[in-house]
Amino acid sequence: MCVAKPSTPADHLAIERVLLRYCRAIDRCDAELLRSCYHDDAHDHHGPYRGDRDGFVDYAIGDLRARAESHGQLTTHLLSNILVDIDGDVADAESYFRASHVEDREDHFRVFEFNGRYIDRFERRDGEWRIASRVVVHDWSEIRSNRRGLRPGTHDYAQGSLAPADPLYG
Repeated sequence: MCVAKPSTPADHLAIERVLLRYCRAIDRCDAELLRSCYHDDAHDHHGPYRGDRDGFVDYAIGDLRARAESHGQLTTHLLSNILVDIDGDVADAESYFRASHVEDREDHFRVFEFNGRYIDRFERRDGEWRIASRVVVHDWSEIRSNRRGLRPGTHDYAQGSLAPADPLYG
């Protein structure tokens, strides 16, 4: 009989650090840091992307770099409400995020924000916690953007198009 190793506060902290490192990697467009958040054989379902870790890193970092070059876009992620359930060397984690994409163009300034959840399966391998699989659930019901010239506190609200395969709406 195999007995699961009990979790410790250090395990919870290690998982939270991986989640925060993920956000830092995305915000900095750091492919290697992003790759380090996942196990080599991890899978990611992130909006229109579904596939392996390396494909996701190429997709995410390439898209963010292209936006930064073409629109001067900066990206920031706020992570909160991190829930972690550990059972031995496997953990399920769910966290809430708010992504902000800021574009500074010649004719306008735009802040594009949306919410979502990261639903992760973590595995501890060789003593290290990393993401084994991730599903990102975007909440497109409220997209907020603010263009230069609007009074402070005034926002445009728009309904986004729903991704047909998004688990939230599936």
